[in-house]
Amino acid sequence: MKINAQYILCVGFSLFFSPLIAVAQTSDAEVFKLYLAGADKGDARAQYLLSCMYEKGQGVEKNIDQSAKWLFSACEGGDADALKKIGDVCYRVKDYKQAFKWYLKLANQGNAEAQSLLGQMYSNGLGVVEDRVEAAKWHRKAAEQGIVLSQVALGASYTTGGGGEVNYPEAEKWLLKAAIQGGSIQGDSNVRYFLGQLYADPRWKVDYVSAAKWFLAAAEDGHPMSQALIGQMYLNGQGVEKDISKSIKWYLRAAKQGNDFGQMNLGAAYEQGEGVPQDYVNAYKWMNLASASSNKDLAEFARIHRGHLLKVMTEEQVAEAQRLSREFVPSAEISN
Repeated sequence: MKINAQYILCVGFSLFFSPLIAVAQTSDAEVFKLYLAGADKGDARAQYLLSCMYEKGQGVEKNIDQSAKWLFSACEGGDADALKKIGDVCYRVKDYKQAFKWYLKLANQGNAEAQSLLGQMYSNGLGVVEDRVEAAKWHRKAAEQGIVLSQVALGASYTTGGGGEVNYPEAEKWLLKAAIQGGSIQGDSNVRYFLGQLYADPRWKVDYVSAAKWFLAAAEDGHPMSQALIGQMYLNGQGVEKDISKSIKWYLRAAKQGNDFGQMNLGAAYEQGEGVPQDYVNAYKWMNLASASSNKDLAEFARIHRGHLLKVMTEEQVAEAQRLSREFVPSAEISN
């Protein structure tokens, strides 16, 4: 009887995994021989499993060179586990071109995780020229298979047009898929933040109630920009009942994490005595920190108000405020 590689592989699997067969060293050696026979006949799965046995020293003396040799053979033959393994290794050592090569081969087999990784690599220009349209294409493939990270990325790209098209209904569709699973709110704080932004965007339908709902969910999970934005919504009574004390609470939590918008608004509250006792020292401290923002308009606003404060503060108050600014260290909240 002619024994083909597939038969050898099946026997190898039965020896390797069956609970009815002893797992003594002799059994491992027999499995090794069967995988070696299959690998020599070009079976990619046998090549990958043989690589694993060489790597672990299972049924054969440990040999990393032989493990690598058979791993590459399995990759060339298209074995999914081999492609993922070598792609991950290349990615970890920052050989992004090689990682991209192997992930692409795996993604073309329909592997959702590899498709998502290609989306990320195209977005960030890792191992390939940055291309947001290609990124969106791969994220869509992964998103359709349920990869939450790609659902978030795809939804975000539809709000900015980064994937080649602005489409708010599609953005809402994918962000909600990522955020709501099994009837409960899930996902990380970023998807909640993106949904809050979407519902507060005047370029689409403005729904402050929904915006506040999602900003609050992200804020409670420690997302600093969401904390600052829900603070603003409480201040203005947008989507929530106006509540100055809650506004200050959220501004403070955002400011302590180093959020410039929260720092600016908290500084303004102390300057005007709105929701807190008027306190020029704390007002100056937070405005001074906000003045270092990368947002030019925000930084300019903070500098102007810092200048106003200098006109009403004593030298001792300014010195104290500057000391507090120097000693400030942002402290990130731990997400739930």
